Amino acid sequence: MYLLEEGSGMSKRQIMAKKVLQATEYVAKKKANCLCFGRFYEPKVPQKLKK
Repeated sequence: MYLLEEGSGMSKRQIMAKKVLQATEYVAKKKANCLCFGRFYEPKVPQKLKK
């Protein structure tokens, strides 16, 4: 019984760990995209507006 319970507990933990990993990766990618947009596109926009 204990081994079966531990097995199901581990699978639930692994599923949670995967979900947390996916969430953190998604947030990290979003933050990276924002940083890229800020660095590369923000300085170019005012120049276009000035012209």
